[in-house]
Amino acid sequence: MSKWRNIFRKKGKKAGSERLETIGENVNLSSQAGLRLRVCQKIIKTKMGYKTTHIQKKKKKKKGTIRREEEEDEEKIKNIEESFYKSGKNCMLDILEALPSETGGSISNNNNNNNNNNNNNNNNDNKDNNDNNNDENKNDKRIGLTQISQYEMYQSAIERKFKKQLMENSKEFLTGMHQIREVQFDLRLTESKCTNARTVLSSVDHTLVRECLQVISIYQRRKRAVKTYTMLCEIRLLFAKEQVFNQYLNENNSNHNFVKAIQIHKELKDMLAKYDKIACLEKMRIRFR
Repeated sequence: MSKWRNIFRKKGKKAGSERLETIGENVNLSSQAGLRLRVCQKIIKTKMGYKTTHIQKKKKKKKGTIRREEEEDEEKIKNIEESFYKSGKNCMLDILEALPSETGGSISNNNNNNNNNNNNNNNNDNKDNNDNNNDENKNDKRIGLTQISQYEMYQSAIERKFKKQLMENSKEFLTGMHQIREVQFDLRLTESKCTNARTVLSSVDHTLVRECLQVISIYQRRKRAVKTYTMLCEIRLLFAKEQVFNQYLNENNSNHNFVKAIQIHKELKDMLAKYDKIACLEKMRIRFR
């Protein structure tokens, strides 16, 4: 055992495993040595198998092989008969019903032959019938297995195509979700901009109303100022006419004219009636009653 262990360490696991297998097959060792050999063989096989499976998992399929498989699957799906789609869930019953009609007759004939042979007790006929039954059962089994393998092939091709379409739909779904999120983001931006615009419009509205009120107040002030100016001009005219009236009434003055004085008196009286609410003209009103 020490000799073979050294060989195993030097040459590697593979050489050691092959050597141990040949020893276990050709040499009759004791029970303990045989158990040790079997245990070593199992450990080596499991380790080597794990490594190979691990390497196989890491290998990726090339694009050309994937396209070839997809084309083969499409051809298989095109060649599928309509009976496969109509079969539904009871595929085994459909396969049994689709078997050739000879099988049913052969089974009934075989049963009749078996009954007759049992009644007649002919051993040679029983052997021949059993051989025929076995051959027919083998043919039926072969037909059923071929149909089952064909259905499994169809099923695997359809599953692969369905998975491919599902992946494409999932990608489109993800792009749609991304677009929906972008739209939601745009809606939030527009909502924030609308709120900002509303605040700006409200502030502008307040300023516009305030400025309009200021303009109206300025206009009213100017209007009142113009009105007061006209009133002051007319009051000044009244006092000037009163002086002219006094000159026309004065007998010592060379411009003495009683008729013009009466006309001016009438004009002054009308103007005082127009401005009856002004307090500064109260004394003049008393004078020209």
